[in-house]
This record gives sequence, structure tokens and C-alpha cells, in this order.
Amino acid sequence: MSLSLRRNESVGAGIRRNARKRIGRALELLDAKHNGDSGDRIHEARKALKHLRALARLMRPEAGRKQCDPVERQLRSVMRALSGIRDATVHPHWPRGSSP
Repeated sequence: MSLSLRRNESVGAGIRRNARKRIGRALELLDAKHNGDSGDRIHEARKALKHLRALARLMRPEAGRKQCDPVERQLRSVMRALSGIRDATVHPHWPRGSSP
């Protein structure tokens, strides 16, 4: 899923559309009814969230730190929570918070 702007679309509208697409993709992947390996789904959801963080950083000069920094912190927090779940799924015998 690449970042793209449509012809005659403002940059702001394009970024909002792309952000909504990535949020929808992350939620779809995290839906408990979704088929497939949960470790892979969590990994893909984290990638979608990483793209959202990048969009927030791209918007910082225009929107300002006051608006973008809280969004980045929230996304980082969600990604950390997902990484713990992913680690437990991929390596079920590891104690939480440790590595091999």
C-alpha cells in the first residue's frame, strides 16, 4: 500500500485519505474474526501504524508539533502494546519482556 495523491486532490485531503486507509487496514488485520496467522497479522498492522507515524512526521511542518506529537506518541504506544502481543504469539515460551 503506497502513499499516493490523486489528480486534483489537495495534499491535505490526500494525506487524510491515505491515513484513513492505513487505519482501516490496521483495524481489519487486528479483527479477531480475520483468518491467518495472528503473528503475521500483527506484524502487518504494526507496519500500517508505522506508515501513519511517518505521515504525522511529514505533516509536522504544516500542522505543527502541538498537533502531530500527541498522534505520534499514541501510535508508538499502540505499536509497543502490539509488539508484546506479537512476541507472545511468535515465541509463546518466552517470558514477557525477555528475549532468547
